Amino acid sequence: ESYPEGVPSDAATMKITTYVASYPACMYLPGSYQGWDPATAKTINQSSLSKGLYEAYVDLTTEDGSDVEFKFTPQAESWDNDFGADGETTITTDESGNTVININTVTEGESNIKVPSGFYRISMNKKFNKLTMVKIESMGLIGSATANGWDAETPMTYDAATNTYSVVTTLTKDG
Repeated sequence: ESYPEGVPSDAATMKITTYVASYPACMYLPGSYQGWDPATAKTINQSSLSKGLYEAYVDLTTEDGSDVEFKFTPQAESWDNDFGADGETTITTDESGNTVININTVTEGESNIKVPSGFYRISMNKKFNKLTMVKIESMGLIGSATANGWDAETPMTYDAATNTYSVVTTLTKDG
């Protein structure tokens, strides 16, 4: 006998508990660049647009230029629930010549994340456990209001003490 709709069975009752994923407002980045102290580590805030996505520009420069090791931790008070790299690290160069570091798995309690010393744009997606870091070599202004127009950027200077880029320049009204 054929059952194109499937084999009939008695009704089954089951209990399902659902959970809403919650993420902390920020992550701490303790590491070799600052003495491995979560309380004084730089932070990276969760995106207001996407739960579990953390993005920021972070200075991970060491005084001697040596590689930096760090981890993420959701709290400043302890190392509970810290996480690091547990996947393949891929280092490539983007179309602008920037070094791009991708780690396909960041999970709790794993190895330190190790990158070259420098200033980075960090994008960590905790929902999918992915990390992308772009090493920023320079920052500048470009556009019709700048001295060089759209032909060349006006370089900005980085100040490590304030973690800011700045430039003093005259911007002109576009004709």
